Amino acid sequence: MRPLHLAALLAFGAVLFWVLFLNDRSARKVQATVLGMMGPFVRAGSALEKDIGNSIKDLREPGLLEEENEKLRERLAELEVVHSEREALQRENDRLRSALGFAERSVSNLLAAKILKRESSTWWSTLILDKGSEDGVELNAPVVSQEGLVGKVTAVSESVCVVLTLADERCQVGVRIEGQADRGILSGARGALSANPELRLKFLPKAIEIPVGARLYTSGDGQVFPSGILVGQVERLERGELTDEAIALPAVDFANLEILFILTTAV
Repeated sequence: MRPLHLAALLAFGAVLFWVLFLNDRSARKVQATVLGMMGPFVRAGSALEKDIGNSIKDLREPGLLEEENEKLRERLAELEVVHSEREALQRENDRLRSALGFAERSVSNLLAAKILKRESSTWWSTLILDKGSEDGVELNAPVVSQEGLVGKVTAVSESVCVVLTLADERCQVGVRIEGQADRGILSGARGALSANPELRLKFLPKAIEIPVGARLYTSGDGQVFPSGILVGQVERLERGELTDEAIALPAVDFANLEILFILTTAV
């Protein structure tokens, strides 16, 4: 045994002997002093032991962290869905408020209706709405949106109706040109399949001049569509041998139609 170790052992033995033969009061003082000196080390050792124990537990159960992460991911996904639904409800609420304001401002009797179905063979030109004769819908009743003319009712049952839109060539509307006295017949183009189909304005005078962007309104001719409903705007002119024609874009976005209004004769 090394001399240094022997000296330390003898010193420890002497201290131990001294403590054992002290009276109770002196022993308690020595114990208190020793505990006071060792307290910080004991606390540090306890905390270290706890951390080591937790680390060993995590190492023994590696699936716990992954399970907790998965729960957090699921919760985040749920919150994102709730946020998305809340935004959708807000947009729907804004649309309904806008539609209600449009109906209140109109001088016509408007019946609000929703699209139930679009005919697959004529996606942009035929709509089925959730209002029928029991709601006051009549044949040939004009149908509008907040943006302008959509079309007219061509068939009615008690609870639903069929609407032929401007995108169909069979829907012909007498229109007047903004700022001009000239009039023409507007209808859809055959085979129009795009979300914003082109409309064709026919029977215009030869050599007519129409500025691009000029608005087209119903003229009231034919007693089907009342005068003054916005229909679309001119995109370009096409010159013919006998008459000229204009190509126009509809005022409404047929791809995003939601709430429509049927003009009724109810008082």
